Amino acid sequence: MQQQNPQQQNATARQMLLATSIPVRKKVGSFTGFNLGDTARLKLLNVGLTTGVQAIVSYNVTNGGTTPPAQSNFGGSVIANKIVLTDYNQIERISTDGYSLKVLNAFKRRRFNGFSSAAYPQFPALSNTTEFETFQSGAVTNQQNRVFFDIPFAVDAEHGDLRGISLSQAVVGEQFVSIKFADTLLGADPLLYPYQDAGSSTSTLVGTITVDLYQEYLQPQSLQYIPLIDASTIYEIKGLFKSSSDISTNGEKLINYPNVRTVMSSFHVGIDNNVPMGATQINTIKLIANGSQIMHEDNYATKRRYMYGEIGGNIGNGTIYMNHRSFPISTAIYGNVQLQTDYLTITGGNTYMQSQFESLYASGQALPGISTQ
Repeated sequence: MQQQNPQQQNATARQMLLATSIPVRKKVGSFTGFNLGDTARLKLLNVGLTTGVQAIVSYNVTNGGTTPPAQSNFGGSVIANKIVLTDYNQIERISTDGYSLKVLNAFKRRRFNGFSSAAYPQFPALSNTTEFETFQSGAVTNQQNRVFFDIPFAVDAEHGDLRGISLSQAVVGEQFVSIKFADTLLGADPLLYPYQDAGSSTSTLVGTITVDLYQEYLQPQSLQYIPLIDASTIYEIKGLFKSSSDISTNGEKLINYPNVRTVMSSFHVGIDNNVPMGATQINTIKLIANGSQIMHEDNYATKRRYMYGEIGGNIGNGTIYMNHRSFPISTAIYGNVQLQTDYLTITGGNTYMQSQFESLYASGQALPGISTQ
């Protein structure tokens, strides 16, 4: 019988793991007492093969003023300005903002999930029930906002893609989820603050912020069923790359893709003077390799229609999602890969593009608890 190569061994081990392991979802804890501007640093459990984490952020608000505040066009997820997932080797698997992470999860699942706002409601008839996310609008007193964040280790454990899975059954070492909350509830930038001033508006946190944390993992029945290539792969989601250069009327901007990565998607948000850019501002979109080879070309209106059709919902103005999941881009092969956007009209002020990249790469680190000898 011919000996299997490493890729075949990994595929066999993955298949056996999925067939024999016990899938577990366990509550890590309910953590309270966080204030606006705080960072919640929450330790994960040292158990099994972790596929992902879910954080549920809830807090109460009182909104009022001469005119009640307007909701952020990007929904209640902007309460999380930064989410970081750190593994045993202190590698930040995820470092991005709450909104961009929710957009990525929506496109991965190909369904509109988790955008509760007046402009883009997810469940119009159910948006104020406790079973779903809530994002209060209008004048309210001591009412709850609630938002769910799915924070993955593995690419898509739900459908059997375990690349990036974390071997968490270690005696020593720690893994963390960190969530940096918005400094205030009310502010000008819709990517940083849940509410914007509509005319002498007020928005006040009542009490403190609570995070309910759940960990999802597989409990293997045998160590021989651990897919070593999957467990040695880093599934990376890096965002919060902001740049304001070259954004002007009739201007052209280039956004670099990360080097030496297998890029599965990128997501970009354009803000002009604290307002999401619209179809009259972003003109064309091009994906370019090595400065001249055009890999993808579109106008912004067509791109918006495509994104809507892919998930059945509107994720907001100024957004560009580039889906490379079927044909991932290896920047080690293509070399310099850039997204080019050009603009028709730009107002100026607080104006920038923010980018997020979803990638894979080999960790090069020994797995915790497994000898390399």
